Amino acid sequence: MSGNPYEVMGLPRDASKEQIESRYVVLVRQSKANSKRMLAQQDGDREKEWDIQHAQFHRINEAYKQLMGYPAVKPNRIMFRELSWREKIGYIRDYYLLHILGGLMILGLAGYIVFDQATKEERPPGYGNPDIIVSIMGEFGKVETEKLRESLYAQFPQWVNIRIKSMYARKEARDEYDIAMQQKQFLVTAFETPSDVYLMDETQFSRYVNMELFKELDGKAALSNKLRNKAVIRQVEGSKDKTAHTYGFHVTDSPLLQGIGLAGDVIAGIRMDGLHPAQAELLLDRLLEADQPDTK
Repeated sequence: MSGNPYEVMGLPRDASKEQIESRYVVLVRQSKANSKRMLAQQDGDREKEWDIQHAQFHRINEAYKQLMGYPAVKPNRIMFRELSWREKIGYIRDYYLLHILGGLMILGLAGYIVFDQATKEERPPGYGNPDIIVSIMGEFGKVETEKLRESLYAQFPQWVNIRIKSMYARKEARDEYDIAMQQKQFLVTAFETPSDVYLMDETQFSRYVNMELFKELDGKAALSNKLRNKAVIRQVEGSKDKTAHTYGFHVTDSPLLQGIGLAGDVIAGIRMDGLHPAQAELLLDRLLEADQPDTK
């Protein structure tokens, strides 16, 4: 990749991995907005702008991979021929797999946007109109999403379409595959229809707070001492606002979440740009229902 990766991403040279991740998601979200704008254009410059946008996204993707420690050295033919089969497999895993995954994600992203626009009116009734979207993200193991969906239907019979997405995410990336999955996770969060409520472990919640994903919930935290004790208060790194705010609540003990496989601490937050804010508030209130006495 040509150019300084820090300059490509608009970061200082001493940027932490958390800052790199946060900046990457911001740039991906900007790319999403630009892509949608270009799809709406009718003039002859759309194809040219699309090529420029694709090239810029490729540069950002390569800069991100370089700063996050993706393998950057391609083995030459002679060296590769002298390796054992196990070493060859290692090289393929470390170099080619990540580049293939990155390329597939870029192609898949473009295809997803075009397909979404072309087929939006042909989807069956209710497919694209959920009452609420809930995302589960963290190192939780196997999560029984159907059991959670049944519990939510029982609590909210007025909802007819509850969409639940679950994504396993390690607290610490242990290998190149984990790094690639983190990148996929960022892309999914940035480009797919935004979820309304997130259920996360501490690591994922802290990461996405710094990406300015969550709505401030200071007012809800002020309702009672118990809610104040449950509040997750953070200051967003790199934000102009230096004040710490409540962005989520510990909901590990909520009856709605028992027996579905969420091992460990669970934090609930409401996405700032979710499409169903009223339903998100209702769900969070129900998750916290046992902790909302009127005593100050």
